[in-house]
Amino acid sequence: MANDPLFAHALSIYFHIYALHSKRDFLWGSASTETGWQAMDRLDQQVGFQIRLHRSLKGVRQVELASEIGLKTEQLAAIEDGRWRAGASNLFQIGRALRIPVSSFFAGSERV
Repeated sequence: MANDPLFAHALSIYFHIYALHSKRDFLWGSASTETGWQAMDRLDQQVGFQIRLHRSLKGVRQVELASEIGLKTEQLAAIEDGRWRAGASNLFQIGRALRIPVSSFFAGSERV
């Protein structure tokens, strides 16, 4: 599996996105010092991070996914950055477009 070029590419994407996410944690502080609203913002960021991760691993461009689910590219970018909350219908459509369960967007949310 380690010799598979697709696996190596997916792993490099994951670590690149994880590094960006970790840098954001360093700049904004940890979840333990945040209020309820700030923790929700962190959950939005975590969900957006997972959406971007799964989209990247599937090789789908932001513009393609946005078009398929009926959003503007800027709106999808805002969801992935955690600046805009993804409603239930958007999460459902994104999951269906990427062929993954919606629950996968909440992976790691127990740490938020």
